[in-house]
Amino acid sequence: FFNDEGDECGGLIYQTKETKNGLISGMSITMDRYKDDQVLQLSNQETVVNGKIMSQRGIHINDFPMDSHITKRMEMLEEAQKITNPEERKKRINEIYDQFGERNLLFLGKTKGNSQGLFLSDSKGQPKMMIYVDEQGNPKIQTFNSKGEIKDFIVE
Repeated sequence: FFNDEGDECGGLIYQTKETKNGLISGMSITMDRYKDDQVLQLSNQETVVNGKIMSQRGIHINDFPMDSHITKRMEMLEEAQKITNPEERKKRINEIYDQFGERNLLFLGKTKGNSQGLFLSDSKGQPKMMIYVDEQGNPKIQTFNSKGEIKDFIVE
């Protein structure tokens, strides 16, 4: 999808691909931030390995830092790929994503770990709260402090 300025502003993503380990299939509809990438996404992703399906289905709400711009980020990543030292290259790529990359703020849906719920993060993409039902059907509420430590709330 393109806006009136000719910039991509969202779209449909889909694939089905056979691999040596099984099948990958998925589809999503996305909406992009102005001059950047996906901030709202409705997705269905499946991987089939040895007859077992792992899937993630849901709504993702993402954001980018205020000074983020997809073209600028892609140019920086292209320059980083030219770094010959693998450790330095990886470090620079991580720095770019830390400074200008996508932050997942909310996921509502089914996880690959077979939990269903609401997963909330802060503006930097750090997990802060999860309200979900785990694979065994147990309701869970968990919060994360600034150190990433988990606090469980008892749900009966």
